[in-house]
Amino acid sequence: MHTGRTGATSYRYSSRQLIALVVHLKADSPGPSHPMADAIPIISLFCGAGGLDLGFRKAGYAANLARDSCPTAVSSINRNSRDQPGVVQDLSLTKSHEMQQLLKLAMSAETPRGVIGGPPCQGFSRGNIHAENRDPRNRLPFR
Repeated sequence: MHTGRTGATSYRYSSRQLIALVVHLKADSPGPSHPMADAIPIISLFCGAGGLDLGFRKAGYAANLARDSCPTAVSSINRNSRDQPGVVQDLSLTKSHEMQQLLKLAMSAETPRGVIGGPPCQGFSRGNIHAENRDPRNRLPFR
């Protein structure tokens, strides 16, 4: 069971309920034929296939720039996004000056109001029985 807390109300969800919710959101998500003119621009780092972006899109945001190291994941996010913001880029190899250029690129279209990201969690996941404290993926969000 997964628990969440919103305001003064607690919720408990089973994995099956969470999967049903994601499927429902995906079915209702605005696709290429539903322009989001009033969407708040954001940057998505470690975007993966776009699951986190989908949730933010449902909340009125739109990633005008998305980066991930997996070509298949970037292909997926671009296929499901009208603006095709995804680009393959290994953020673990990105230098600070390259990140500054990336932000300037994102601001050339419209100034982003925030940054979202789903950095790799394999290194500290309880599901990873081979997890090590020194796994370099654990430091990616802090670079």
